[in-house]
Amino acid sequence: MTYVIQTIEQINQANLIASGIYETQKKQYSPQALNRIFMLSSTWTYDRTNALISTGTEKFYLTHKEVLFLNMLIKDNSIISYDKMIFTLWDNKKSVTQNAIKLFIKDFRKKLPLKMLKNFKKMGYKLNLD
Repeated sequence: MTYVIQTIEQINQANLIASGIYETQKKQYSPQALNRIFMLSSTWTYDRTNALISTGTEKFYLTHKEVLFLNMLIKDNSIISYDKMIFTLWDNKKSVTQNAIKLFIKDFRKKLPLKMLKNFKKMGYKLNLD
């Protein structure tokens, strides 16, 4: 008998791949599928290729999770639920705490124009592009 040792993350990813969800998510939010530069406001731009938000005078480099989240916000142009955030950003780990999400959002907001990211209580987040 042969035993294969896998982490829970590998098993979850294998299950997602088998169900087709993983590949769909990967293609749906792939930065290559989106336009390279996105205007967040009249002076703020998001460069998807370089994972960079720029104000003209300041540059903010984004983490991998921040890029995934910002691409979701832009592509969907709707409220991104907490469940969808956990599924996409933390690979559907059930152990993600509300504190981890709050800290992620707190750090992410520092790289965006004021009041750009709107919270919808008990629902999720949406970009305020008005």
